[in-house]
Amino acid sequence: MTITRTIATVLVWALATSASAGQAPVSERPAERAAQWRTLVEALEPAALVRVHLADGHTLKGTIISSTADAVTLSVRTRIPVAPREIPYTEVVSVDRARDGMTPGLKVLIGAGTIAASAVLLMAAMFAAAYD
Repeated sequence: MTITRTIATVLVWALATSASAGQAPVSERPAERAAQWRTLVEALEPAALVRVHLADGHTLKGTIISSTADAVTLSVRTRIPVAPREIPYTEVVSVDRARDGMTPGLKVLIGAGTIAASAVLLMAAMFAAAYD
């Protein structure tokens, strides 16, 4: 029983330390994080469509209009057009590329659904014609 407990303890310790060692270091200083986000935003092509996650929990999807040393200006995509919004880099949690339009998987599902619905209607028509 003691050997089993010892092995289990060693395995738990090894898993815990390897999981934390594999994570990328996150800058704890807001100034360094802001500089990292500024570098990323400046590397994107003009008018890039992005999704910006903010520190307050909100997520904004829009087009990058401009970038300064302290903030990025984003033309936010909303149902009702709004003025461009300037977002300080200190409020940014993450910036992700956003895609416009349907994904390939959604296109495949729409095609498969259309074919399945057509087959059901064809079988229903054949059944109605056969037993009429």
